[in-house]
Amino acid sequence: MKKLNNKGFAVTTIVYGISIMAIMIIAILMAIMSTTLTNNKELAKEIERELNNFSKTETTFSALENEVNHEPVPQEYIVPEGETGWYRIELWGTQGGGDGGYGAYTSGIIKLNEGDKIYFYVGKHQGGAASGRETDVRIQSGDYNGTSSATRIMVAAGGGSNPGASGGTLKGYVTGMNAQGGSLKSAKDGSDFSLSNQGTNGSLVGYPETYESAAIQATKQLLPGESANYYVTNNNGGGDGYVPGKTSASGGVSFIAGYAGSYAYNAAIVSQNPKVTILERDYYFVDGIMLPGVNQGDGQAKIERIASTATGTAELKANVNFKGIKYIRDCNSTNPATKISVIKDGIDLAYEKPLKNVGSCKQLNLGTVVSSNDIISEVAVWHKDGADLKNHIISVCSKTSCTGSDWKYIKEPGVNTDYSETETVTGVHISAYQPDYTKDLPKKGTYYILPVLYENKVMTAQIDGNSPIKADFLKGTKLQKWSIEVITGKPKRKSNGTIVTEKEYKITELSHYKTLTIAADQNLVGNELVANQAFNTKARNEPQIWKIKAVGNGTYIISTVVEPRDSTFLSGNILPIPYPTNSDIDAKYQNTFIVGRNNDDTQRFKLISLEYSN
Repeated sequence: MKKLNNKGFAVTTIVYGISIMAIMIIAILMAIMSTTLTNNKELAKEIERELNNFSKTETTFSALENEVNHEPVPQEYIVPEGETGWYRIELWGTQGGGDGGYGAYTSGIIKLNEGDKIYFYVGKHQGGAASGRETDVRIQSGDYNGTSSATRIMVAAGGGSNPGASGGTLKGYVTGMNAQGGSLKSAKDGSDFSLSNQGTNGSLVGYPETYESAAIQATKQLLPGESANYYVTNNNGGGDGYVPGKTSASGGVSFIAGYAGSYAYNAAIVSQNPKVTILERDYYFVDGIMLPGVNQGDGQAKIERIASTATGTAELKANVNFKGIKYIRDCNSTNPATKISVIKDGIDLAYEKPLKNVGSCKQLNLGTVVSSNDIISEVAVWHKDGADLKNHIISVCSKTSCTGSDWKYIKEPGVNTDYSETETVTGVHISAYQPDYTKDLPKKGTYYILPVLYENKVMTAQIDGNSPIKADFLKGTKLQKWSIEVITGKPKRKSNGTIVTEKEYKITELSHYKTLTIAADQNLVGNELVANQAFNTKARNEPQIWKIKAVGNGTYIISTVVEPRDSTFLSGNILPIPYPTNSDIDAKYQNTFIVGRNNDDTQRFKLISLEYSN
C-alpha cells in the first residue's frame, strides 16, 4: 500500500504540478488576450472613426477628449469623392457638470465639396461643478482653445453647472429658461448688444475679435503670444459656447454661421483675422435651428448627406415668395418689431438699415442689393422677449413699388386671433427652405412635429410601441421623425349646401413604420396616443386617420376623424399635456399627448420638414 501510496503520491504530485503550470499558462494567455482585446477595441474604434470619415449617408460622432487635459479633440470628416452636395449637420452641447443644465441643440444645411475636411469637437460630461462643454464644428483643426476656435462654423452651447442652467440659443439661459446671461456687448463702443434691446440694430458678428461678452473682457486668460482680443472659454462654471455663460447659473451661447443673429464664416472677414488662414470660399448654413436645454450627458454630433449634385440636385428647393425680395413688412400693433434681418449667402442684408413706420407695421427697404433672381434664405424678426405676438403678420414684396396683392404673406395672423405666440431671444425665423406654412395643408414628406407648449421638444414614439406618445427632447432619432401622407379625400357638405373634399392623413413614425393611433378607440379626454400597429389599408380604421388644419401663422391643428361619443366634449384634437402641477392629472400623462378637449393655445403644432431635394 505504501508503495502504491508513494507511487500514487508521486503521480498525483506530477498531475498537480502540470495542472498548476497549465493554469498559470492559461492565466498568462488570458492576460495577454485581455490586453490584446483592449487594444483591439481601441483599434476597432479608430478604424470605425476612419471609416466614418468616408461615410456616404450618415455619420455620428461621440465625445472624444484628450486624456491629459480632458479637452475635446478634433474628429475629422472628409466629404467623399463625387459627393459634393448639401449636408445636414446637427450638434448637441454637453450637460453641465453633475446634474447641471442640459446642452443646446443646433442644426443647419450646408453645401460641401468633395474632399472638404471639417472637424467635430464633442464635449464629455464632467462631474462636480464643471461647466458643460460646447459641441462644435470647425474648418481647421487644432487645440480646443487654440486658434482653430476662430474657425467654428456651428456651436451647440453647453449647460451651466447649476441645474436648469440650460445651454442657450443667441443668449445663455438660466434656470426657468429666462433670457439672461451670455448677452454680448460691442467691443467697439460697449453698447448693449442684447437682441431684446436693439440699440445697435445689428447682428451678432461671428468673430470675437469684434464682439465679446463683458465677462470675457474681465476674466480673460491669454495663451502665450495671444493678443488681448483673443477668445477663450471662461472658468466660472457657466456653460461653454460661442460666448460662455458668465456664471454657473447661465448656459453658453450657441452659434450657426449664416443664421439670422450670427454672421457667416465669410472669407472677407476672415482675411482680416491674422489667426485664420484665408479661405477660398465662404461657409454658411441655411435652414438653421437653435433649441435651448435639449441634451443630457455627453455631447454628440451628426452629419448626413441630404442632396447630392450627382443626382441632379444642384440647389435646394425654395419658397417662391423668397425670390427677389425688395421689401419686408412686420405688422404687430401691440409689440412693434425692433429688428428685421434678411439673410442671403449667410450675410444680413438689413444690417444697419432703418425700419420705417407704416401704420401699425415696421417696413424695411432693401433697395437695390437684391436682384430679381436672388433667393433670400431667411427672414427673421425680433420684438421683445416674452411678447405675445397675436395677430402677427410678416409679408414680403419683390416689386419696386408695392400695393395690395403685391405683398405676399410668409406669416399670417392665423384664422383665430386668440392664438398666442411667445417671443423668445431667438426671434421669429422664416426659412425659404421650409414649406410655405401659410398654405392650407402640408405636402407628403417627413417632419419633426413640435408642440407649441414646449420650446425644445418634439413628438416622440416609444421604443416598445405600446407606450403613450411623448414630447421628448430632440435627439434626432427615427422615433422622432414622422411621415405625413394624404390617404383620402372625404366629401363633406357645408352649411351653404356646397360639397367640399376634406383631405385625411396617416401619420407614421419612421422607426417601425407604426401609425399614430388613438389607443382606446374613443374620443374622450385621457385617450392615449400610441404608434403600435401598421396602417390598415383594407378597412377604414378611423383611430388611425387624422385631419390637419393650417392656422396660417406657421402652426397646425391635428384632430381625429372619430366622431365624439359624448356631446359634452368638443372636437378631438391632439393635446400635449404638461408636467402635472396637481393631483387631478394622472402622472402617467406627464409630457404625453392625448386626444381630448379643444384648447386654442396648446393644441397647435409646428412642422419642420426634413426633405430638401427638388
